[in-house]
Amino acid sequence: MGALVDAALERADRRHARLTQLSAELVDALNLYHSLMRDPLKPYGHGPHGPPGPPGPHGPHGPHGPGLPPPGPYPPHAFGPPPLHPPPPRC
Repeated sequence: MGALVDAALERADRRHARLTQLSAELVDALNLYHSLMRDPLKPYGHGPHGPPGPPGPHGPHGPHGPGLPPPGPYPPHAFGPPPLHPPPPRC
């Protein structure tokens, strides 16, 4: 009978240790999340390829200017809201 109790206590101790470890990892992750949410956004973040380089010959926004989408095979509504009214019917 004592061996069964000892085995059950050992299982409970292992589970408790694992849950304690997971709890600590969760607290660390939440603290990191909150610290990242408190930091202001940087206008030009450093991506996976390092910091952005100097502006090219067309300036920092590229040849199309600020706020304009780059050329590509995008449908007309990909960069803005759809039109509110359908086009008038052709006669």
